[in-house]
Amino acid sequence: MALKIKYTEQKAIPEGYYVARLDGLESVTNQFGDSVKWVFTIQEPREHVGVQVTAMSSTKVSPKSKMFAWLQAFGVMLNPDEEFDIETLLGNFCKIRVKNREKKTSVDGKERSTVFSNVDAIAAYIPPAQNATPPPPVTAPQTYTQPPGFSPAPAPAPAPVQNIQPQPTQNPPIRPQNNTVPPEQLNPEEDFDF
Repeated sequence: MALKIKYTEQKAIPEGYYVARLDGLESVTNQFGDSVKWVFTIQEPREHVGVQVTAMSSTKVSPKSKMFAWLQAFGVMLNPDEEFDIETLLGNFCKIRVKNREKKTSVDGKERSTVFSNVDAIAAYIPPAQNATPPPPVTAPQTYTQPPGFSPAPAPAPAPVQNIQPQPTQNPPIRPQNNTVPPEQLNPEEDFDF
C-alpha cells in the first residue's frame, strides 16, 4: 500500500473578526503542559468560507484562564470541582478574532518567513433574526367599477340656497371674579399657593 502525501500551504487571512464553527478539538501535550487545540472553520464573510484556523488553550479552568473565557463564549459556566465534556461543543458557532504572526525558519542556510493566522479570542455568536416578516407591499388603491347593466339611483336635488345675513357678535360683559385678592391687600412677603 502506498502512502501518498500532497503539498498544501495554509495562507494567512486578514486579521479581524469572523463567524466560525468549532469543528475540532485535540488534546496536545507540549512544554507548557496539557493543552487543547481548537479547530475553527470560517462561515462568514463569504470570501473566507471554509478556511480553517486554529487556537491553543490550556486545560485549566479558572476565572483568569483562556479556557474559562472560551467556555463562556459557548454559554458554559462551570462551578468549582465541576467537569464538562468540551467535545459537546463541536458544531457550535461563535465569533473569533484572528491575529497573524510571523514565523522565521532557516532551510538549507536560507531564511524563510511564514505568516500564520491564529485565533486569539472567542466571543458568543448571536445569529441575526430569522424569518422576520417583511412589511406588506404598498399597492395602489383599488377603483370600483360598476357591473354591466347597473344604473345607480338618481342623486337627490340640491337644497335651495338661502340668503343668510351674518349676525353681529356681542361680547359678554366682563364681571369681576370673586376669588381674586384686591392688589392693595397683597403682602409681598407672603407665599401664595397657586
